[in-house]
Amino acid sequence: MSRADRQVLLLELLIFLYPGVAVILRPSEVSASYGHYPGAFCKITNVVLDGSSQSFLINIGGNDVINTYKKTCSITDLVWDVQAFDGQIDDISCTETYDVGYVFTMYFYGGNSNYFHLHWDMMLPLFSVMYHDISKTGRKTTLLMPSVESSRLKKINWETPAFQNENKYWMQLMQLLTGDYNMKPLQKDFVKKETKICFKEIYLGTPRYDWNDKYLVLNYVNYMRTMLHVTTPTKPRKVGLISRANRRRILNEKELVKSVKDITKLDLIEFGGKTVQEQLQLVQNYAVLIGMNGAGLMNGIFLPEGSVAVQLVPYNASLNFKQFGEILKARGGYLEWHNSHKELTVEAPRDVYRANSDTTVETKEFRKLVIDAMKLANIYKHPKTEL
Repeated sequence: MSRADRQVLLLELLIFLYPGVAVILRPSEVSASYGHYPGAFCKITNVVLDGSSQSFLINIGGNDVINTYKKTCSITDLVWDVQAFDGQIDDISCTETYDVGYVFTMYFYGGNSNYFHLHWDMMLPLFSVMYHDISKTGRKTTLLMPSVESSRLKKINWETPAFQNENKYWMQLMQLLTGDYNMKPLQKDFVKKETKICFKEIYLGTPRYDWNDKYLVLNYVNYMRTMLHVTTPTKPRKVGLISRANRRRILNEKELVKSVKDITKLDLIEFGGKTVQEQLQLVQNYAVLIGMNGAGLMNGIFLPEGSVAVQLVPYNASLNFKQFGEILKARGGYLEWHNSHKELTVEAPRDVYRANSDTTVETKEFRKLVIDAMKLANIYKHPKTEL
């Protein structure tokens, strides 16, 4: 038996006796596809998450795989630390072993997150790859690893407090996504120094997904409703306007309520302080949901079938209203209004892109918008007139 044959036999014996050994002994391979965030969705085989160095170790096996990684996945390399490791038998000590690991960022800034970005940048793209074909997914052998950047496209913050309170809405969302998968945030309290987690393959970042894909959006909506035990009335008829408190506010909410009082009762809706389940359950009561471009309007994707979402957009604003509109249209009925009156805008200080402007919504335009939305939702009745 040749030396090469003996090495192969030894490798096969070690893999049989110690499955985790395979991760370290086999050289890593790197590939990438287009990503949602960052711009690459990077796959690496045979990887070890090393708690002592707070990095992912990839086995170069005498190859130039680390340079391949830095070239192929240069943008993910800005966020997660990946180091070369020439695997040796003496170094094997996997504390945990998984087939697949998903490594991704969660929006967290100034002690808070953002409801829109959680769905848009984390939940939907991960759902698209994790639940696309559930029958092929080995959930018990998959680990989700959320992380928080120190700043945009900078190395992750291993000291972040983002994952400490399970009652925060972003943690509620992440637990919903996890389901019966395993989860371990990349934070020093969850990944100890002695930790060595071995993976057959990991994915860095989130995959690019099609937010126009009705199949994906509706499956995501149904998954969330099911997980949260959300119920829907037989035929919702209410009309609601989302009230915003900080930026992109509607300055004449009460006036808008009065402007349509003869055709409908317009509810002012506040999502602040509500759990994710409470928010999703609340919107089930509405046939029409109207809101300024912003996080709260993301609840529009969870409206009941036949309901209509209406996006209001500030004057000449540089916002992602097009993508927002496309994902709401993928769910169902959708209308859009743009403020065309500069004099009805109160710009925020130093806001050159007008992304945070407050708006006085023109009442006649709003009234027509409500009527159009109610007609689209099939709940409009002509107001009674006195003879």
